Amino acid sequence: MKGDFEVKGDFEVKGDFEVKGDFEVKGDFEVKGDFEVKGDFEVKGDFEVKSVLYESEKR
Repeated sequence: MKGDFEVKGDFEVKGDFEVKGDFEVKGDFEVKGDFEVKGDFEVKGDFEVKSVLYESEKR
């Protein structure tokens, strides 16, 4: 994934996740909203994160 990302809204993620592979994430990030994440996570791979702006706002 390359570019600028803007994610807004309410997110509810449920289930089992398995993520494998090499990831390269670049860009500016603005994340707003309420998050509820449930499930089992297994994350494998190499991660490179650059220029990340993380903002969490409770409404």
